[in-house]
Amino acid sequence: MAEQTLYILGEQHTYNIMNALQNVAMSKKQVRFSDLKIKFGEKTISDSVLSNRLKQLEKLCLITKNSVSANPPFSEYKLTNYGNDMLELARKIVTSNSSSY
Repeated sequence: MAEQTLYILGEQHTYNIMNALQNVAMSKKQVRFSDLKIKFGEKTISDSVLSNRLKQLEKLCLITKNSVSANPPFSEYKLTNYGNDMLELARKIVTSNSSSY
């Protein structure tokens, strides 16, 4: 699982999605798909890519998904403790790599 986690963290948009979940969650408890779309902008990431990344992150226990039965139905996402730990690790890697050059 650790190898898969490192792989997915390197995928395009994953770090930004996790970072956005953490940042938006500071003001709200959970984040909706539409919140992420607004955060990234329509042209930055397609619905299918965002949806696939969220599914991958959920499968690896980096985020949780809460499906709400409303009209219309929606889902909310939140970083898990493991997701927060992995995000902090990714930040340290990015910081150490940028300061090495």
